[in-house]
Amino acid sequence: MVIKYKITDYYTTSNKQKDVYVELVAKGAGFTNSFGFYDKGTKKYVTLIDNINGYANVDNTVAHSSLDKSVMVTFYGEIEPFLHNGTHHVMGTTINTNTYPWMLDMPLTGGFKWCAETHSIETVYPKYMDWRAGKVADGVWYTQYDSELVYKNAGK
Repeated sequence: MVIKYKITDYYTTSNKQKDVYVELVAKGAGFTNSFGFYDKGTKKYVTLIDNINGYANVDNTVAHSSLDKSVMVTFYGEIEPFLHNGTHHVMGTTINTNTYPWMLDMPLTGGFKWCAETHSIETVYPKYMDWRAGKVADGVWYTQYDSELVYKNAGK
């Protein structure tokens, strides 16, 4: 699943207001996921997009389509993105195995392109395994990829 989100943080406000825009861009799973933010002040998980399942915008032989799932919400205080995989709330520090995290929080400005269906991240991004092993700095591994193995319509 690929989620695009933007947080506008109003640092000058005493209430620590944050406007958050979230959009589902691609999905590729046979099970149901949801995405949202954990509100550290209230200690609550706030689901913003739920019932994410099936496949869309991962197959280069199928036209890119709008998934019509987006939301804008305001939080007050500290927040952290999460994925709910049907069983657990998964956050940035949760590791599935020593190799594969449950999710990657990627910057929009980095030009990240997600893998096309059936291609593993270490095949598409040759420096991924070095990054996982601490041999490559953050922000470097995803700048080099096999352009034939990424979803071609990403960002359109």
